[in-house]
Amino acid sequence: MKNLVILAFGVMFAFNTNALAEIPEERAVLISFYNATNGDNWKNNYNWKSTYSICTWQGVSCDENEYFVTGLFLGDNNLSGYIPSDILGLEHLKSIMLLQNNLTGTIPNVIGDLENLKILSLFDNNLTGEIPSEIWNLENLEILNLGQNNLTGEIPSEIGDLENLKTLNLSNNSLTGSIPNWLNELPNLSWLFLHGNNLSGEIPNLSIYLENLENLEYLYLGNNNLTGSIPSWIGTLENLKYLYLGNNNLTGSIPSWIGNLKNLKVLHLNKNNFVGPIPYAIGQLKNLEILFLHKINLTGSIPDSITNLQNLKKLDLSFNNLTGLIPNHIYTNLTNIEEGELKLTHNCSISAPNELVINYINGLMGSGGYQEILDTNGNCNTGNTKVNMSPIYYLLLN
Repeated sequence: MKNLVILAFGVMFAFNTNALAEIPEERAVLISFYNATNGDNWKNNYNWKSTYSICTWQGVSCDENEYFVTGLFLGDNNLSGYIPSDILGLEHLKSIMLLQNNLTGTIPNVIGDLENLKILSLFDNNLTGEIPSEIWNLENLEILNLGQNNLTGEIPSEIGDLENLKTLNLSNNSLTGSIPNWLNELPNLSWLFLHGNNLSGEIPNLSIYLENLENLEYLYLGNNNLTGSIPSWIGTLENLKYLYLGNNNLTGSIPSWIGNLKNLKVLHLNKNNFVGPIPYAIGQLKNLEILFLHKINLTGSIPDSITNLQNLKKLDLSFNNLTGLIPNHIYTNLTNIEEGELKLTHNCSISAPNELVINYINGLMGSGGYQEILDTNGNCNTGNTKVNMSPIYYLLLN
């Protein structure tokens, strides 16, 4: 019995030592945060508001000596309410990850005073208002993820001062204005997601200091209102793996330099206002897995070089003005296309050169797949005049 008492006293002493090591003000700030975000309704609120060390509270991380709170990891935890301004009291924070919750209100301006912050992820909440310009002060920030909220206003130029930034995600908000021309001032940027906003104007010329973008792997500018042609500086991004420019109002032709992007895995140019053919150089993208070129007014024939893309899993060339024969080697080379992911319907007049290609198409599109291609031929544009010919004509032709 005596040993049990000693053991219990030792545990209490150890607990008290850890609890005493923490800063009392930080405990108060965390309790305020808990109350502001309706902590009683969280999925997991283990130890919160208890007398145990705050370093044992669910989602709270501390430095190795358990003196300071360094991280809040409460993603997908049913947080609601708002982010309180007294979060500034956690001045040693390096990571705030509150993604996939139901937070409302604005991003507090004081967030810019958390100078040690490296990760700020508020992705997939219901936050409103503008991105605070005070964010420029976060000189150690590496990840800024504010995507999928209801943020408005323009992208603040102060973000261009965050030289350590590796990931910038502002996607799926209601941001307006143009694509910033200071993106080439972020030498460590690897992931850039600005899609799903109301951004307008042309993609800026970033050819000056272009070497600062040599680490860029993800460039997502789709689902905006961008105009103009695809700028040539994109063709110099040798490490680019994902290029998403779909669902804009881009014009001009698909440039032949697209073939320079040898590491590209995904290319989305769909739903724009391009003219001209599919460039033969597209066949140089040997690592490409997804190619979406539908609904962009393409003319000419499908180039034979497309059969060089042996890693393709999804190919969509539908709703264009393509003519001529489908390349003969499509059935021998494009063997990784997934079922239902070959889409060639609604073109002008394309057809298969032989039964082997027909069987290949039917295998991926269903037994009536090739017939559907023939039946939807006639989507021809000559200048501003659309010519609809009877599908029976194409059945006889082929």
